Amino acid sequence: MIAQRWILARLRHHQFFNLAELNAQIAELLEELNARAFQKLDGCRRSAFEAIDKPAMQPLPNRRYELSHWKRARANIDYHVEYEHRYYSVPCVLRCAAVHIRATNTTVEILHGGQRVASHIRSYGPKGTYVTCEEHKPKSHRDYGKWPPERMRAWGHSLGPSVGMVVDAILRRYKNEEFGFRGVLALTRDAKTYGHERLDAACARALAAAGPSGPTRRSVVAILRAKLDQVPFIVEETSTAIVAHHDNIRGASYFNQENNDDCR
Repeated sequence: MIAQRWILARLRHHQFFNLAELNAQIAELLEELNARAFQKLDGCRRSAFEAIDKPAMQPLPNRRYELSHWKRARANIDYHVEYEHRYYSVPCVLRCAAVHIRATNTTVEILHGGQRVASHIRSYGPKGTYVTCEEHKPKSHRDYGKWPPERMRAWGHSLGPSVGMVVDAILRRYKNEEFGFRGVLALTRDAKTYGHERLDAACARALAAAGPSGPTRRSVVAILRAKLDQVPFIVEETSTAIVAHHDNIRGASYFNQENNDDCR
């Protein structure tokens, strides 16, 4: 504050036309201020810095300081944790374990019990991107505790044919089926929330409206929340028959008439 007030007071009547000129004048006055003698102590600010601060200074680190963001998370059954809609792997033995995430602009680190267990280059790809380290994968992708892929498929088909088809579609979407477990397990929670009948009806509508990539759990939930599963769902069928006879409906023979009065 002393330096700010003193320098501003000295420059209050000066006019500058560019920033470089102003900075040069500030630097000159700062040196003058540091060389002024203390009123009640020996020496000046410059001599105090040379005697006290400078001997204790250390060189700056090679890397610039990076701000980090911390978040608590829990590894999913697919041994990945979520950070800003991207998924980063941890050792498979830590699936379902509570962890801490430390993220910077370049790196995402996962810590468990105060120890770093995984470090990844931060992904800025599309939402839903998976960043997986090969060393984190289990020896067999069928070793998933109480929920192997076979049980997930059997669970889906036990609720209804449409649920089973959605489960199959979710698992087929990924090269490694374990990446689809998150969506399938979410469906198990939806079944408890909305009931089996509503879930199967919503899956049927999602299957009918799905594009080439197939239905997703998100589309099923959107249908449930909008209660579209409770609206009668009619599959339109194409027909070549004339729906009804009416004076304003003209058949093909009308337009084939060579001597039609309207064409004269």
